[in-house]
Amino acid sequence: MALTVLVTVFGYLQKAPCLTHPYTNEYQYTRLCYTDTYALYTAEGLNARTNAAGAVTGRVSMPYRDHPVEYPPVIGGLMWLAAQATVLVHPGDGADVDDAHNTTFFNLTALGLALCALISTFTVARLAGRRREWDAAMVALSPALFMHAFTNWDLAAVALTGLGMWAWSRGSPLWAGALLGVGIATKLYPVFVLLALLMLCARASKWREAAKVTAAAAGGIAICYLPAILVSRSFLFPNTTCPGRHELSGWRWFLSLSQTRGADWGSVWLVFQHVFHGDRFGNALNAPVTCGASPTTLNVLSSACVLVVIAGVGALVALAPRRPRVGQVAFLLVAGFIVFNKVDSPQYVLWLLPLAVLARPRWASLLIWQATEVALGAANLYTLIALDHSDQGLPLDTYLVFVVLRDVVLFWLMGLVVRDALVPRVDVVRREGVDDPAGGVLDNAPDAGMGVLLRSGQP
Repeated sequence: MALTVLVTVFGYLQKAPCLTHPYTNEYQYTRLCYTDTYALYTAEGLNARTNAAGAVTGRVSMPYRDHPVEYPPVIGGLMWLAAQATVLVHPGDGADVDDAHNTTFFNLTALGLALCALISTFTVARLAGRRREWDAAMVALSPALFMHAFTNWDLAAVALTGLGMWAWSRGSPLWAGALLGVGIATKLYPVFVLLALLMLCARASKWREAAKVTAAAAGGIAICYLPAILVSRSFLFPNTTCPGRHELSGWRWFLSLSQTRGADWGSVWLVFQHVFHGDRFGNALNAPVTCGASPTTLNVLSSACVLVVIAGVGALVALAPRRPRVGQVAFLLVAGFIVFNKVDSPQYVLWLLPLAVLARPRWASLLIWQATEVALGAANLYTLIALDHSDQGLPLDTYLVFVVLRDVVLFWLMGLVVRDALVPRVDVVRREGVDDPAGGVLDNAPDAGMGVLLRSGQP
């Protein structure tokens, strides 16, 4: 926990230059200190004291009610709470909003995210069993945590996911599902952790626990989305990028954006678009669509690849000689989703960090993988410079090399996890005589029902 505090303090200092220097001459990119949690205070309209119609209200603009937000509702709520607290520090009608307001908003958000980092370290320690101090240190001393703890609100989802997995490990499927549900309403990826639990429950015939965790997760999602749905306006917001079109109202913008966005930063599909530019495949991926419409081919291919990953991991769970551990299955599912998603923002590495530690707690492989993630994040910022200044920054071709390198190393790490699952004697966790410290009702549970049938091949 002390190491986590130390690393998050250094992470704050790494972002600090962008709190005191204006975003001019690409300063936020050349210093690698850009953070959404500073810039989006104004970009998301949180500094406004007007409603969606433009009338001055004197109150803080509310996400989903007064303006659309590109994030799920828990993040919208966290943004609104920090904006409310910022008003308490800087009272007024909003006409005098300046960089000091942005800085206060960032500081309050960073404080909450630092708490989430502590929760993440704590939950990994509790999920790691006998290895808890050493494995938790792999999270606390992570280069990824140093670089991206305060880049966006992802640590909130990481903390909720960790708490959900901890509740599961303690035999509480209802609490586990509720916490994972709130996590899914923060960032989508915890749904793959839930899927991992369901796969493993199927092998062990833990159907009651699977039903409980699923129902509780659905309840958690509904409870989080309901306020955003209730406060959302019924009319459509103007679309600033597609004149003449409108965005879906309030809470649905996140869903709409997920459908309509093309191949974006960090995505393997961006590599394919560039490499096969002019070919039939490249043209299909980059086919021009009406502004605001969905790139159908890209959506189908991305979804199909994620489904293939799910099927492959499901086969591993069913056919491995010994039931894989929760951390292994969750890591493989989330990693596969990240690789084949249409966008991979640099801070998504935080989604994988605790899962990677639980899946394969080995310093060397984890540090090699994180080195490629940190390098890709830096390359992303320097490529943004080149978009505005062709003679500066990093060319897109070079950036895509970093994307491919990261993907290759991540596939390598996934391969090591698959090997550990197939050959339990090389799994560093199981070599110590334990089964699955994060497994809860699955820990030391024998195969039953479908698990026995699939492994034996007998009717």
